[in-house]
Amino acid sequence: MLIFIENLFELRAGFVSLQCCAPSNVTDPETKISWTSDIDLFPKKGSCENISISVANNLTHNQARIFGTSSGNKWCYNLTTTTGRDYLIRGTFLHNSSPRTIPEIYFDVSLGATTITRVNSLVESLEVEGVFRATNDHVNFCLVKKEGNPYLSKLELRPLKELDYLKSDSSKLLKVIRRVDAGNTQGLIRHPYDVNDRIWNLDAIQSENISNINTIVSLANATIPVQVLHTALTDSKRLMFYYDDLDEGINEYQIILYFLELNDSIRIGQRVFDIYVNGVKKHENFDILENDQNTNYREVVLNTSANGVLNVSLVKVLDGIEFGPICNAYEIYQKVDLVEGTLQQDGPFNLFISPDFLFSTTVEGV
Repeated sequence: MLIFIENLFELRAGFVSLQCCAPSNVTDPETKISWTSDIDLFPKKGSCENISISVANNLTHNQARIFGTSSGNKWCYNLTTTTGRDYLIRGTFLHNSSPRTIPEIYFDVSLGATTITRVNSLVESLEVEGVFRATNDHVNFCLVKKEGNPYLSKLELRPLKELDYLKSDSSKLLKVIRRVDAGNTQGLIRHPYDVNDRIWNLDAIQSENISNINTIVSLANATIPVQVLHTALTDSKRLMFYYDDLDEGINEYQIILYFLELNDSIRIGQRVFDIYVNGVKKHENFDILENDQNTNYREVVLNTSANGVLNVSLVKVLDGIEFGPICNAYEIYQKVDLVEGTLQQDGPFNLFISPDFLFSTTVEGV
């Protein structure tokens, strides 16, 4: 099944924001994002399921559309893009699982012919997100059946403004592994504070949190919201971000660390630390203020390979340095090779076209 989504966007931001099975269109009062229901796309296709509050914790939408096998084995949302522009795409998958859910449901999520990840019903709530550069005037976001009926709760497409995640290699898709607002324990940050609607998640690490809402980013072109930068983690000796749930096998990763010095009294040379990735020193004697008194903000991009485990450590340099490491935010992406071409469709598929939100259905062979 191939579903064409046109004009499902906010004219000002160019966002596509689709809520599956929502009773009506709605604007979120906090994020100011206008969400479009898919209820008219599928008047006779699939079914809707309410998700328990515990599964949909902290989410404003708790429905999912279930795609039955009677209408095919692949379901692709066709989204309009601009060639050469970078986009963020995000799917949210909610499922009511229980010990009686046997066998488990699993299906692949792909961008065109490129598999992003596999969704498993054992994980009740999952966000799948990637960054890519459009090579055409459209892109297909697909659910590919493996076992059981695939499901989807939300689909979002965001054109990225003034960001260059793919500067080093635009032939990759960057799958989001973590995006963390370090030191923040109050609530996640997204649009409208982040004009690109990246979701900055709460920090789960127990360490010393510091904040300074009055700190100004001096003469720097910060690429993340100041609301994210105004909190940080620090430690007298070492900060460590450790993840052991990555995909098995050797994979390439891009790590972006964001630093804003929140202590206005600190001067050059008072906070210096080394940056390690899986025990390998990637940056020696790092100083946010490094030889430049005009800026208190820096970003560091690190590329590495790993097999299932990633350990990013910031370690204080011992030679008379007064303050330990600090980190305000970080992102971890897995690099995925983009596969040219499109997924092969099995048998007939339903084509949904949506001019001005009026949907019609035709059936075509492949």
